[in-house]
Amino acid sequence: MQIITLIDPSIPKHLLGDGLRFKQVISALVANAIKYSHFGNIKIKIHAIEKLETQISLQISVSDQGTGLTEEEQNKLFNPFNQLDSATNREHEGMGLSLALCKKLVERMHGNISVISEKNKGSTFTFTARFGIEKRQPEINKLVSLADYKILVCGENEDCLEQLRLLLNEWQSSPDLISAIHDCFPAMKIARQNDSPYDLMILDISPNERKIPPVLLSNLATQLKNEFGCQLIACCTPSHQRLFKSFADSSSVIYLNKPVAHHEFFQLLCDSLKIEDKTKPSHQHVPIKPTSILLVDDNPANLQFTSELLTALNTHVRQANSGPNAIEACQQEKFDVIFMDIQMPGMDGIEATRRIREIEKGKLRTPIIALTAHSITEQKAELLIAGMDDCLSKPVNEAQLIHVINRWASLSGKNEIPLRSTDSNLTNTDKISERITLSNFESSSVDIALCLKLSNHKPALARDMLKMLIAGIAEEKQLIIDAMASENYEEAGEIVHKLYGSCGYCGVPRLKYISGLLDKLFQKHLHEEAKSAINSLYSALDDILTWHQNKNIDEIFGLTESAI
Repeated sequence: MQIITLIDPSIPKHLLGDGLRFKQVISALVANAIKYSHFGNIKIKIHAIEKLETQISLQISVSDQGTGLTEEEQNKLFNPFNQLDSATNREHEGMGLSLALCKKLVERMHGNISVISEKNKGSTFTFTARFGIEKRQPEINKLVSLADYKILVCGENEDCLEQLRLLLNEWQSSPDLISAIHDCFPAMKIARQNDSPYDLMILDISPNERKIPPVLLSNLATQLKNEFGCQLIACCTPSHQRLFKSFADSSSVIYLNKPVAHHEFFQLLCDSLKIEDKTKPSHQHVPIKPTSILLVDDNPANLQFTSELLTALNTHVRQANSGPNAIEACQQEKFDVIFMDIQMPGMDGIEATRRIREIEKGKLRTPIIALTAHSITEQKAELLIAGMDDCLSKPVNEAQLIHVINRWASLSGKNEIPLRSTDSNLTNTDKISERITLSNFESSSVDIALCLKLSNHKPALARDMLKMLIAGIAEEKQLIIDAMASENYEEAGEIVHKLYGSCGYCGVPRLKYISGLLDKLFQKHLHEEAKSAINSLYSALDDILTWHQNKNIDEIFGLTESAI
C-alpha cells in the first residue's frame, strides 16, 4: 500500500486559510483509508474548481481500494450519533465520530464533504474548501526549467508514474515512461542512437516489491552511469533503502523517499543534474525604500498608537479616520500597504475596500490588511471575498506589523524590515518597573505594567494612550447613558465599540473585558442583555476615574524630571 498525491499544478503555491484545519481533515481521511485498506494505492487528488482574483475553491479527494461501504453505511457516515458497526461487524469502529468532526471542519472552510463507495471495491471521500490567494507568488521565470534534460521514468504502478510525470511536467520536463525494468536498456540505446541520451532514470519501486535484489539495483546504477552517462534515482520507502544499502554497494544510487514530497523531489533533481535552484532567495543588496502606508481607523487612540509603531519602523504613514477619507487618500496617492479598520460608523472597512478596488481596476492592486477588534476566524472568508488580502486582530504589536509589511510591501519592491529585539526598551524601563512594584497603586482598574507591555515598552506611548482614554471617559459615559435612555442602541453600540478599541492599547483589563462583552451583545442586537450589563460598564469607568484622582501619570511612567 502506498500514498500518492496528484496536485493540479495550476493551483497557486501560496494560499491564505486555516492550514491546521485543512491538514486535520486530510489526515483523518488518509488515516481512515489506511485503516480499512490492506493493499493498493491511497490517492490524494487536489484540483481547483473555481478561481477568482482573490480566492480559490479546491476539491480534494482521498481514494482507497479497501473494504468499501454499503449504501446504508454511507447514509450514517457523517452522523456523530451513529456508529457504522453492528454487534457482528466491528470493522469500521470509530470511523463515524471522526468523519462527523471532519464534516464540521469542512463546513467552517465553506465547503462540503461526501463519499462514493461500494462494498469491497474501495471508497472515495471528497471535500471542498475555499482559500484566499496570496499575492506574493513565485515568479514563473525564476523557476528551474528541466526542458533541456531528458528523463526516463520506470515503474509498474500507473498512479505512481502519473504522479512523477505531473511533477516533472511542472518543471517543463516531458519524461518518457516505461513499465518494466528490462525495457530500460533498449530505451537507453535508442535514445543514444538518436543523439538524445537520457540524463536521469527514475525507478519507482513499490513497497511490496521483492523482485529487485540489492545487487541488481547497484549493478543497474553502475551500468547506466558508465555506459550511458545516466544517473539512477530510486524512488522507494526508507525500509527499502536500508535493505538496498545493507546488502550491496549502492553508493551510486540516489534515493527519493516515498511518499514523494514536492520540495524534496525538486531539490533532488537540482542536485542530481547539478543545476542552480533559482527559487532560493537572493541576498543581493537592494537600496532601502520607505514603505508608504495608509492607516484607516475611526478611533483616535488606535490611529495614534499604530501610527507611532509604524513610524518607528521607518515607514511613511498617512492617516484616515473614515471610509470616505480613505477613498479620497487612495485617489490622491499610491500606497504600498493599507491597514483598514473593519467596524466604522457610516461606511465600514468592507465597503471602503470594495470602493478602493473599483478605483484600482486596470491598475496595480494595493494590499489591504483588515484590522478587527474581534477574532478573525469567522470573518476571514468574508474579508477575503470583499477584496482584502490579510487580517490582523487588535491590539496590534510591532512584530505583527513587521511580519505583515514584509509579507506584502515586497510586492512593490520594498526592503524587509528586520525584527528588532526589545531588550533595550526593557532596560530603559527597569527603573519604572521597580517604582511600580514598590508603589501601592491599585491594580484592579489600571495595570501600569500591562500598559508598558502593550506599548512595546515605550513609556511615552503608554502614558499618552492611558491619558487619552481617561480624558474621554466622563463624556463617553454620559453619551452611553443618554443613548440607552432614548433606546438608541445603534449609537450606544458604536460608542461601546470605540471604547473597547481604546482599551486594547491600555492596561485596563476589567474595562476591556466588560466593554468587549457589551460590544458583542450590541453587534448581535441582544439589547435586553446589554441593558442588564450596562451598569457594570459604568462601574468600571468610575473605578478608573477614582484611580486617577491625585495621581501624576507622567511621574508614574518616569517622564518627569523629579522621577529620573
